[in-house]
Amino acid sequence: MAKELRTGLEGSADKVSDEYDLVKALIHAGHYRDDEDYHTVVNIKRRNKHLFSFTVRLLGDDEIFEARLAATKFIPNPAGKEYPNIRGDVNDARYTSALVYMATLEEDQRKIWDNEAVKNEFGIIDPIDMVDQLLLPYEKKAVLRVIGQNDDNELKKEDAVKN
Repeated sequence: MAKELRTGLEGSADKVSDEYDLVKALIHAGHYRDDEDYHTVVNIKRRNKHLFSFTVRLLGDDEIFEARLAATKFIPNPAGKEYPNIRGDVNDARYTSALVYMATLEEDQRKIWDNEAVKNEFGIIDPIDMVDQLLLPYEKKAVLRVIGQNDDNELKKEDAVKN
């Protein structure tokens, strides 16, 4: 006898309609990166003067992992050069900057973090370093709260696991 697939709609009066609504809701949930309802405009103000604005979106696990890799120092494997490098310390400031950069919409990335004139002014090559140059630490933390990344707790948990 075939095992029945449980969908959570077993008690539904109109299974076809409810299943269609469920599929629509699941598809909508999967498009969180592109959904403008999840975009937030961040205004950078200092001393009551508006400096610039940019829009951020939610990040996926793959992007968070990529940000962590961008902030990780790799060290030579003590077993020898024929073995891959191993992960070392994570630079917290670079990690938060990478998260902010990746959460920024592409159009704003180009205008702000990838701005060649500003990069030349500060002698910066990497756009992640631009985030660190242009935002104060408390501003980066505020952006992380907006995109649902609490950097302090996440980093402390990882350090506790390492030790």
